[in-house]
Amino acid sequence: MAKQAVEESVTESHEETTEDVTESHIEVAEVSKAEPVTMMRLSLEDEVNTRFRVTVKQGVTREQCLDESFWAHVSMRMSPGDTITVRPDDMAWELVLHVVNVGPQFAHVLEKAFYNLKPPTPIAKLPSIYKVEFAGPIHKWRFLRDGKMMRDGFATEDLAQRAAAQHQMAVNRVQPK
Repeated sequence: MAKQAVEESVTESHEETTEDVTESHIEVAEVSKAEPVTMMRLSLEDEVNTRFRVTVKQGVTREQCLDESFWAHVSMRMSPGDTITVRPDDMAWELVLHVVNVGPQFAHVLEKAFYNLKPPTPIAKLPSIYKVEFAGPIHKWRFLRDGKMMRDGFATEDLAQRAAAQHQMAVNRVQPK
């Protein structure tokens, strides 16, 4: 008797589960299909949208780039759907933006991605006679020794620090002790 009650309970439970699955399966099947995409709606993205690269002055922040008025002087060259890649002169970070809407003197942009390109720590500890600094978009990163500029044109701070460390090793090899 107890065995028969357990079998009936299992059978009823199985039937309920099967009905639930069947009902949810029917709900999925009832979703209407969209019309297939036509050739009129297919295009190469490069023909429709533009990718811009903007180099901003060192010190401009990520938040400032998201402000609509920041794009006031160039907004008329943009269209919704365009992509803007923003990098400061010192290449410390990169910000990828999506243009949502544009008008005279404004562009509404959304952040797609942000990359911190600055190494977490300096590669080499330099003696105090060396200084690494950013010298602007033309001279880029440079290193100085005793206040005298030794070399410039490095794309990143890390490269300038490495060059200064190599310079120090070369000076140490040449100087008699």
